[in-house]
Amino acid sequence: MPQGEPDQPPETPLRVAASLESVPERILQTLTTAFEGMDPSFIMLFVGGGPQLSALSTLVAETYPDSLVVGCTTCGEIGPLGHTSGAASALALTPAHASACLIEGLDAFRFGDGKKIIQDLIWKAGLDWQTFHARRNELLLLTLTDGLSGMEEILITSLATYAPEVALIGGSAADNFRFEKTHVSVQGKTAARSAAAILLDPGMPFHVFQAHHYEVAGDSVVVTAADPARRLIHRIDGRPAPVVLAELLEIPLATLLEDPVLAISRHQAIFGIGTREAPMLRSVMGLLGEALLMGGAVEEGSILYPMTGGDLVSSSRDAVGLQVACVSDAQGILLFNCGGRLLEASSEGAVPELAQAMSPIPAAGFTIYGEQFGPMQLNHTLTGVVFGRPT
Repeated sequence: MPQGEPDQPPETPLRVAASLESVPERILQTLTTAFEGMDPSFIMLFVGGGPQLSALSTLVAETYPDSLVVGCTTCGEIGPLGHTSGAASALALTPAHASACLIEGLDAFRFGDGKKIIQDLIWKAGLDWQTFHARRNELLLLTLTDGLSGMEEILITSLATYAPEVALIGGSAADNFRFEKTHVSVQGKTAARSAAAILLDPGMPFHVFQAHHYEVAGDSVVVTAADPARRLIHRIDGRPAPVVLAELLEIPLATLLEDPVLAISRHQAIFGIGTREAPMLRSVMGLLGEALLMGGAVEEGSILYPMTGGDLVSSSRDAVGLQVACVSDAQGILLFNCGGRLLEASSEGAVPELAQAMSPIPAAGFTIYGEQFGPMQLNHTLTGVVFGRPT
């Protein structure tokens, strides 16, 4: 059997594929073999590098002219070969219907721009507003965003506002932890500092989810000075944020200040935000001057819960298993896996085990710089969509 081609019956409405090749033409050969006998109407590509993404997305769009082709760069790919790095994976659906907008110059995006994007997606999908609203529970908004832009919150909040009650899920494009430039592609056009918004009618039942392996581990604290636009927390409980963080991590302040990235990675500096019963995660990425640099925006006045992690692999296996059980006759999963989870698995030598835990049925997706779930940008979380067989 060709590399990256799982045993999938011809009639399945969802196919996944993966290739370790770096030459786009050879990757395409793997995809066409995996999708043989299928007439895909929607294809997502997850590729390790920008040049490969640009060439491959163009080739795939030419090969499948009746399919909408979108994709982005990664810091790891998820597919039938497990978790790979610098390779490629793909997911194809039929008889799905999809429309997409490539949002270039993402730095210039403003909240009100989301209205026109949603209108364009509805128009391209051949819908009117009344039909769109009536079918909102049958539709998905998928987002692929520049993971270095810091613009995810305003983009997804805007889209969620102008498409209320439509499930939104996505991931921030990555560049193999180089933190230089990420790329997003729509129908063969690839750009940096960009995002893709996709309106998907899967033509099959689906279930969106988010899961993590953390639980509240102490008393809550309050953000008393912050700059959410820059993802900075200056003060917690009226005190300098790094001082409070060092106390919560139970390490000397000097250790934190000497090498913030090392100290934070070793001690997994994670906060929960929202409610104690169902917190969503915010990672501390480092220090910027006397402020904490967060993986997502945190508003002044927010209540934060210190978190502690459980077993990554077993928790992921249990969580994904529960989500798959929510859909009758589940066909496959689209996954968005936080880069922090990959680094944690790597430190434990458990990357193959994590990939297997996340993929109890055919799956494709990528490891990312941030997860989008509804109007929220998350950290250190696994999000995804489970697709069922068309009824």
